[in-house]
Amino acid sequence: MKKHPKAKNIQQHYRTALAQRKKKNRYSFEAVAILTGLLIVLIFQWQNANKTEILAVHEPEKSWYEVTPHIDSYLKDLFPAYNGVAMDITDEPKRLILKTTFGKSDEDIEGDLKEMINVANRLVGNTVSESHAENYMIIVKGENDRELMRKVFSES
Repeated sequence: MKKHPKAKNIQQHYRTALAQRKKKNRYSFEAVAILTGLLIVLIFQWQNANKTEILAVHEPEKSWYEVTPHIDSYLKDLFPAYNGVAMDITDEPKRLILKTTFGKSDEDIEGDLKEMINVANRLVGNTVSESHAENYMIIVKGENDRELMRKVFSES
């Protein structure tokens, strides 16, 4: 059987064409993988940027977060019936809630409540930024979250 003289040349050309297609497919796959990786990295960066933007505390609110540990430690030392502090800065006026163990049956607690509110107010006045004048409320709650006393202050 006789072979065509150009058969070897045609076969060689076919083999190089197949090799080029494989290389082209490999390069395409690598390009898709790199672009997918970049897309994933960008998505995570964007999500992290949004989280830090959401979690960023504005300057007036930051001072409220700084004052509560001072109030907590100071009132724990002064008042044995004091349990803790909470704050609500989402509404106007901002609320500072002092939790106590005072109950309905306790007598002569009004003096202690007023003193507790006055001490907390002095600490707020010393710590909260003076450049942001706003109203705030100090509420004292007793057992079963029953409100015992509240007082509204104007920060100025």
